[in-house]
Amino acid sequence: MANPVVNITIPVFNRYHLTQKTLLALRKTAPGISFAVTVVDNGSEQALRDRLVELHKDGIIDNLFLLPRNMGISCACNIGWRAVDAPYYMKLDNDMAVIKPPWLENLFRLWGAGDPVFSLGAKIKTHDKGKKPGTNTSEEGKLWIFKSNFIAV
Repeated sequence: MANPVVNITIPVFNRYHLTQKTLLALRKTAPGISFAVTVVDNGSEQALRDRLVELHKDGIIDNLFLLPRNMGISCACNIGWRAVDAPYYMKLDNDMAVIKPPWLENLFRLWGAGDPVFSLGAKIKTHDKGKKPGTNTSEEGKLWIFKSNFIAV
């Protein structure tokens, strides 16, 4: 893909059905912003690795790396992020199938509504404990801003 706006890197370790659902949902739910899908498999079972190769051949996956063993999420992300030069980089878990279009466009609009930030992530209850977040609100939703390096949507 030439000049994508976002390099979406998905570290994968097993979870055949969830991984497939995550990958197929991306192309259906984010039509307005160009992105490259980079999958780094951490030594999954052979059936999933075979399916990833098929999805790469079909153009669902732009870049595919099949590691010989599980080298961890950080290693997988670093490999994936180096694969494609883009203004923005995203890590998407292989069990997060986005179902509401146009999520990526909404995310960028929401992000642009507030102060510049360097990290966005899912709002998870454990991140709320003991922290007093600030917020930015726009038509796309509410951006919770924590005083640490974790920002949640």
